[in-house]
Amino acid sequence: MTGSAGQRRVPKDFLEGLDVPLPPLPEQRRIASILDEVDVVRASRLRSVSYLGQLVTILFNQLSGQPERTVKLGEVLSIRAKMVDPRDDAYAELPLVAPDNIEPSTGRIFGVRQVRQVQPISGKYMFAETDVLYSKIRPALNKVAMAEGVGLCSADMYPLTVNRSHLTREYLWVALRAPAFLSYANRLGNRAQMPKLNRRQLLSYRIGLPSIERQRGFADVVQEHLNASLIQRDHLAKLDELFASLQYRAFRGEL
Repeated sequence: MTGSAGQRRVPKDFLEGLDVPLPPLPEQRRIASILDEVDVVRASRLRSVSYLGQLVTILFNQLSGQPERTVKLGEVLSIRAKMVDPRDDAYAELPLVAPDNIEPSTGRIFGVRQVRQVQPISGKYMFAETDVLYSKIRPALNKVAMAEGVGLCSADMYPLTVNRSHLTREYLWVALRAPAFLSYANRLGNRAQMPKLNRRQLLSYRIGLPSIERQRGFADVVQEHLNASLIQRDHLAKLDELFASLQYRAFRGEL
C-alpha cells in the first residue's frame, strides 16, 4: 500500500506484476457456474427474510389504521426503573444487553455477553423476558428489541413493560419500529446535542390500539415471522460459509 493514512491505495505496478492462477477458459466458466448457483440460492434466502418482514408491516398498518382507541404509551406500559449494581455476584451470569447488541431496524439481538465477561461498574437496569428494550440514544438508529430472557441492560435503554390487558409486546415492538414513531422520536431527539428520547417524550407518544384480541392474533403472526426468520438466517449463514469455501477451493484449483 502507498499514500497517506487517509488515502491508502494499491500501486498500479503491483497489480500489473501480480501472478494469479489462470485455469483454461472452460474451467473458469465451470467454476463461475457453480458459484453463481450458490449465489442465486443466497439471494433467494435474503428475499424470503425480507418478504416475511413486509408481511408483518402490512398487517400492522391494517391494524393501526383502524384502531379501537388511541392512547398515550404511558397509559398502557411502564418503564422498569430498577437499577442494580452489576458488580453484585447475583447478576454475574446474566446477559448484558447494550445498544450495540441490537441490530438497527430488525431488532435482532446479537453478540451478547454475560455480566461477568463485561465487568461493568456503572448501574444497569434489570429487565424481564416479557419486556421490550428500547435504545433511547440516537433514535434514528431504530434499535428496538424483544427481550429473550431475564437480564441487565445499559442505562442508555428503556426496559418497557406492557400492561397485557391492553397491549401486547409484539404490537409495541412493531409500533416502535414503524415510520410514524421513528419520525416522532427523531423530531424530538434531534433538539439535543446528543440525540435522545427522554422518558416523558416516550410515554407521551399517542398510539392507535386495536382490540386486545386482534393484537394477540397479530402477536402470533409476529412470533411465526421471528421463528421463520431465525431458520432462514441460519440457512443463509451456512450458505455464506459454503460460498466462501467454494471460492477458496476454486482459486486453489481444488474445485
